[in-house]
Amino acid sequence: MNKLAKLRIQSAIAQQGCCFYCGLKMIEPTLPELSQSSAPTRWRKFLRCTAEHLTARQQQGRDVAPNIVAACWWCNSRRHRGREEKAPDSLRYRQRVQSLMKKGCWHPAGRLVVDLHANHSR
Repeated sequence: MNKLAKLRIQSAIAQQGCCFYCGLKMIEPTLPELSQSSAPTRWRKFLRCTAEHLTARQQQGRDVAPNIVAACWWCNSRRHRGREEKAPDSLRYRQRVQSLMKKGCWHPAGRLVVDLHANHSR
């Protein structure tokens, strides 16, 4: 296992398996407690655990523990999508993602969470 994979797993454990940005439970096959998901099959790929650089590599972010968090594939890929020069600030991005999650309009798997909350409040 390479250094970045170890940092990803350490971060996933420290974050109790939740994505740094959206807060959804991620899927990490190397950890028994995160290897299964109740999410529909079509959404599981979006929940795959990735190593996210708080300071992006393009900005000289390094593979060191203070710079790595665990993020689901969806959130990680969207932060860097179309931004070859500079990814948005990680904390501002996190606030934006969490705001969109509350509205149910960010993450495909997040729609399931909003639907579950709506059904429980009836």
